[in-house]
Amino acid sequence: MQPQFRSWCEEKKKMFYTEKDGWSLGLTNNLSEDKPVMQLVKKSRRGHRYFEDDIIVHKDRNEGKPIVIIKQDLQWQGNYAGSPFVFPLNEFEIHRSTVIGNIHENPELLKVAK
Repeated sequence: MQPQFRSWCEEKKKMFYTEKDGWSLGLTNNLSEDKPVMQLVKKSRRGHRYFEDDIIVHKDRNEGKPIVIIKQDLQWQGNYAGSPFVFPLNEFEIHRSTVIGNIHENPELLKVAK
């Protein structure tokens, strides 16, 4: 599978995807911190895609509160009983989770996660 990416454009309030919107990393030399690039980190057997900066809910983790996928290392971060944690995001964990948004389009979900 060819790597897939997306980029958030704050000015347009829109997420652009390499496979859907026809851009490539070679054509995005104007990207900066305010236009982050996120890579697809996992695709489940059910076909669900998990990108960096996605916010997920897991049935058995973090008391059902949203969890953010950490960049490039297939891990997530959350908070349990007031203590932050990092946990590997493997196929078993993916199967029990659902993407509910991302930190760019849905920043309000981060407030729920804390």
